[in-house]
Amino acid sequence: MKISINLFVFIIFEVVMYGLLLKLYPLEWKNKKVIYGVRFRTRYLRDEPKKYIDGLSQGIRRHALYVLVDSFAMGLFLITARNMQYMTILWSMLIFITVILMLLPYIKGNTELRSLKKNLKIYERAELKYSDIKTIPSTHAIKFKFLLIPNVICILVLVFSIIYDIGAIKIGKSPYQGTFVVTRVSTMSSYVSLLLIVIGMVMDNIKDETISIKAEVNEKYNYIKKREWGKALGFVSSINLIALLCSAASILSWTKTIIDYLMFAIFYVSIVIRIVICIVRMEELKEKYKSEYGYIIPEDDDEYWVLGMFYHNKDDKKFKVKLRSGFGSTVNLAHPFGKFVGIFSLVLIVIVIGLLAWKGLLI
Repeated sequence: MKISINLFVFIIFEVVMYGLLLKLYPLEWKNKKVIYGVRFRTRYLRDEPKKYIDGLSQGIRRHALYVLVDSFAMGLFLITARNMQYMTILWSMLIFITVILMLLPYIKGNTELRSLKKNLKIYERAELKYSDIKTIPSTHAIKFKFLLIPNVICILVLVFSIIYDIGAIKIGKSPYQGTFVVTRVSTMSSYVSLLLIVIGMVMDNIKDETISIKAEVNEKYNYIKKREWGKALGFVSSINLIALLCSAASILSWTKTIIDYLMFAIFYVSIVIRIVICIVRMEELKEKYKSEYGYIIPEDDDEYWVLGMFYHNKDDKKFKVKLRSGFGSTVNLAHPFGKFVGIFSLVLIVIVIGLLAWKGLLI
């Protein structure tokens, strides 16, 4: 029965992820009104910009496919899980992390396309050649040692878990020994820790966002921005490690307590809060540079769509705005009521994930 539940969740999960892949990463970008959250412009069809976007589009679609295959493999790994308590927690972790990973190539595409658009304006104004597009730099600022240390510890815990589950060592009389519950939990945490390193590498190698014609201003801005993302990834990596250690200790000591629920609830809440803090700081950083140096490159409506997904325009008094592609509308997160809706949505997501983990804990 438990395997059939896992299989049902697995099928629904993969179908939704595949639909998300098709929606966010189309095979052909030239017939789209909006490309990765950036409005289509005819200048993109010129020789060098077209080659650049073709390469970018193929690369980020390939990354998204890797995420889909990766989630498929981890889903197969979880299908055979028989402990309902940890099955629910692990599935919620996999879904949560996969959605974030599936959006990461989209964010990369949005950042680099906005930078391309601004560089094209500079080139046209200065009468430079489009071949210079290929020389857009990538400032590096993420310190990977803060991601590697938790990753190494997670792998050591995984090795210990495998040795424990095959019966090579005995610790107490826990009924979980031999069920590979602690191995699955350790594998998932190690998987998350490894993915955080991959995310860091992707973020660190994203082409610099152009905000000024002055190279030193762009370099300083992108260094601070990427350093903030690095701090966020290090924070999440540490929380992931703490959650693993607490959960492993709970399994080994056979204590079915509220500790498991609290640690994984803290894990989810911390990720959501840290992402929000990063986005807010990115907008504050952009406003700071705008006031200090001024935007020499004219702004347009692309700049009001944060990461190409969320509308934030304090000069727009409307609460709702039309979506840039498809049907429906979204809220202006700069509007007072829009801020309330945004916060309420985040809280609701955390509560739903928390209830899933709590349900598994009670079983």
